[in-house]
Amino acid sequence: MTAKDLLHKYLNYAYLWQVHTEDEPSKIRLQQLNILFEVFNISTKNAVPSSANYLSVGTDDIMSRKDYIAELTDLEYFTLGEFLNDRPYATNKEVVKMATSAIGEIKERTIEGFKNEIHITWLFSSLLEYRSDVYRFTYPPSGMMEGYSVGLYYSFYLQGKLRQTIESNIEEIDEVLWLLIDPQKRDIPLTELISRFNYPDADLDKLDFDWRIENY
Repeated sequence: MTAKDLLHKYLNYAYLWQVHTEDEPSKIRLQQLNILFEVFNISTKNAVPSSANYLSVGTDDIMSRKDYIAELTDLEYFTLGEFLNDRPYATNKEVVKMATSAIGEIKERTIEGFKNEIHITWLFSSLLEYRSDVYRFTYPPSGMMEGYSVGLYYSFYLQGKLRQTIESNIEEIDEVLWLLIDPQKRDIPLTELISRFNYPDADLDKLDFDWRIENY
């Protein structure tokens, strides 16, 4: 299991199951994600001391980063890219090289120029949001059709062609997100995840099928 697998599990959970928190397919997916967050060191427990302050959402209150992080779940800590603020900047050297090669060097008198570092957290959160939009857009249509319809099937055919084009060109984005999540690109055997971390190796297809039968 790699961080790329973690990314794809996140996309699936965020789009299809995050709103069904009390249902078994959702619970199992969240358990899997939380274990993978732990394995890849993406946990609020890893937050390091910082003098940064945050503006509380919906108020004018200022929060310390310690208080801000304390209110986040590991899922939120991941989604917001906060885990990257708790890693040495040099960890992201490969992505930094890719970014400056494509866009250019850091400019003086900019937010990034002040520290001579590209804003890794902005990169991650922006790219993850865009990737989530792509996942939603390219997810195959579901549901049962009443009868046979050439018109509807032709619509699905054309939509499928576009999905294939998009999916075949998404690899570069996934590669950057993978490197940001885990620069070492480790591959953890499933057997190790099960034995060491009690990873639930459930048959998600069956769980999803049973859930659909019960709810539709």
